[in-house]
Amino acid sequence: MSILTLTDYLLVVHIFLQNIFAVLAIPSDKIRYAVSHYYPDASAINSARPYLFVHWSASWSGRMLSTLLVCWALNLSVMGQAPAKQWDHTYGGDDVEFAGDMARTTDGGYIIGGQSVSANSGDRSAISRGSGDIWILKLDAAGLKSWDKAFGGSGNEALRTIRQTTDGGYILGGVSTSGISGDKSESNFGDQDVWIVKLDAQGRKQWDHRFGGSGFDAFGALQQTTDGGYLIGCTSASGISGNKTASNLGSNDYWVVKLDANGSKQWEHTYGGSLSDEIYDVVQTADGGYAIGGNSASGISTTKSQPSRGLADYWLLKLDSQGNRQWDKTLGGQVPTYCMLYAKPPMVDMS
Repeated sequence: MSILTLTDYLLVVHIFLQNIFAVLAIPSDKIRYAVSHYYPDASAINSARPYLFVHWSASWSGRMLSTLLVCWALNLSVMGQAPAKQWDHTYGGDDVEFAGDMARTTDGGYIIGGQSVSANSGDRSAISRGSGDIWILKLDAAGLKSWDKAFGGSGNEALRTIRQTTDGGYILGGVSTSGISGDKSESNFGDQDVWIVKLDAQGRKQWDHRFGGSGFDAFGALQQTTDGGYLIGCTSASGISGNKTASNLGSNDYWVVKLDANGSKQWEHTYGGSLSDEIYDVVQTADGGYAIGGNSASGISTTKSQPSRGLADYWLLKLDSQGNRQWDKTLGGQVPTYCMLYAKPPMVDMS
């Protein structure tokens, strides 16, 4: 049974400098509870057990720093007790790997994505495309590798989010510095663009699109929407340029882009104040609109209606189905705060 109602938002908050993670459930605009909670690089947040935690581990071997993806399956069903480890595995090649994100899959296994700079060695079967590639691993329920794929161009690519889609495939969100090369079919607009890649159930690429302007654009989050399309949350320093038609409001803005099922842009909006605003999460809400979360250094200005609390606050926006702002809330204190947002619906019970 979920602790959330239809009007709740679950915020996972990283309080910078204190290395504390807190979980906040907010009905409407009031904080319901807060507890200390360790949150690693990525985790499957759903009602199924066990939870899978993914991080990267570094160790020295001779003169080489080697990093591997480390996967832990923990049973957290009994609150207040130490979690029981069910299994753990490491994955990597002859160089450096970083964990980016993971998701539980409908077959009871897991899909894991990150960045790899290794050649085809160790657990990596695909050749290197550039200085850094997106590396995807499909695991079964016991954490054993079913297959792996790499995607990239001649430059540097990194994965931030991976999700299973309703057709059984996968959607990848990350960043790219490459032009047309390797698996990248479109040239870059700026120093770094957002790169979205759609895969089928076996990890074969179906399409890819890049989004950005002449400046620096970073990927924040994505979610498949109920119409079969996707909502992409980005942080943008670009003005009107490339395929960005919305002007900048500050040094960095929330840039929200709605895509159809084939990855073509349907609409876009920017939100922010006069300073830096960085997006971290997006969810579709029960009314067909969207909740957008991230952090903000801005005070009251442009589309931000509440004053800043500290160096960087959590900034939550509620949008309608066309991306029009309905309201915004600022939460925070004197210490910088970074959050991820979960809302219901959708929350999928895969147990």
